[in-house]
Amino acid sequence: MNIIEEKHYSVDAGMGEKMEGCPYSLFEDGHDVRNYIIPPRGHVLKGFRLEPSDTPVYDGKLIAQFEKEPLRERMSAVWHVLRAADSPVGFWVFWSHSAPHLPTRTT
Repeated sequence: MNIIEEKHYSVDAGMGEKMEGCPYSLFEDGHDVRNYIIPPRGHVLKGFRLEPSDTPVYDGKLIAQFEKEPLRERMSAVWHVLRAADSPVGFWVFWSHSAPHLPTRTT
């Protein structure tokens, strides 16, 4: 009879923050606790680095790893506005509200 021993990994948020109620992870890659980690501003969660545990209670320690958020993601709001302004309708709306109104000629 094979008995599979369940592993338990403690979770360290690294530079980020760990949400209240974050459980230990059952997986070496930490995929079951990703949603409990809040990245620092301008960063995204890349994954976890596995280190030996500090205590005998856990089989290892998962430390969150971050990378800078791509510029495209950070500028997404600006990007959407520029794309809307680039369309014919967006251009007309922008132009009609910003162009000086010319006097009309009466005869």
